[in-house]
Amino acid sequence: MTLANAKAAHDTAQSRVDALQAHQVAIRKTLGEIAEEVRQGNIRRASEAATLVTERAGIEIELETAIDELQTAATALGHATRKDNTGRFEVAIAEAQQANAEYVQFFRQACLALGRQWSAYAEATVLANSTASALGIDPIQKTMLSLSTLPNPLSNWQDATPDTTQGWMKIPPLAAYRER
Repeated sequence: MTLANAKAAHDTAQSRVDALQAHQVAIRKTLGEIAEEVRQGNIRRASEAATLVTERAGIEIELETAIDELQTAATALGHATRKDNTGRFEVAIAEAQQANAEYVQFFRQACLALGRQWSAYAEATVLANSTASALGIDPIQKTMLSLSTLPNPLSNWQDATPDTTQGWMKIPPLAAYRER
């Protein structure tokens, strides 16, 4: 049974129980009114009471059956909900695994790019030092000084904690790798 069918069956069973209970309350109210009239000496509705008592007995039997059907529908709804959640869980796990694989690939590429950047910076430093002027800072040294102020993008993330409510952009890449 699908989740939608289980919900529909449960709602139908609940509506039936509600209707029978409302009808039962109405019959009790009418019987109470008739009993009060009989106590006051008015017996013209006394024959209606016998019909209502019989109807009330039939409704009680029907209500018991309806309550059993509602319990069965509630059980079926619980099973269908668990089955649906299991299916959705498997999809969510597959998506998480795919996202993790993409993340690892992009993280690796970012690390390689950072390594190339630092390697190029190291080479530029050696070349700048070999052409340094004893008279002061030349244009090459100015360039090297501007490169030396490049921020380390990883240092901002090392002590951060993941915030999964904000999406993938707020999850620091090193949080999971620092404990390894």
